[in-house]
Amino acid sequence: MAQLLSITQAAERQGVGRMTIWSWLNRGLLRGEQIGHTWVVDADDLERAARDIKPRRPRGVTGKEKAPSRTS
Repeated sequence: MAQLLSITQAAERQGVGRMTIWSWLNRGLLRGEQIGHTWVVDADDLERAARDIKPRRPRGVTGKEKAPSRTS
């Protein structure tokens, strides 16, 4: 039988925020199901999605270092 995880449990298991799991659901990268008022995801699907999803850079990180400021 499949192990079902809440959004919070899924986020904790992957070391990401709950909004990341919601983003994966909204983008169709992860399947979820609503049971009553709670959304759940299958643990195996979560592992698959986490392997396949390319990590995003945090906001504000461009990958370029700022040039040192010149002071006289």
